[in-house]
Amino acid sequence: MAKRSPWWRRLWAIAASGALAVWVGAVVATIVGFGVAWLVITLTDLLKQ
Repeated sequence: MAKRSPWWRRLWAIAASGALAVWVGAVVATIVGFGVAWLVITLTDLLKQ
């Protein structure tokens, strides 16, 4: 069997994966926000015509 990794390496992996998850979430939220804003602007312009 493989030797168990040290506690500090597991803690570092948890912290790094958490930070990566937050970063990916922020990027996705920004893209979705711009998409929704574009959709609202486009639909509003269509209604004004």
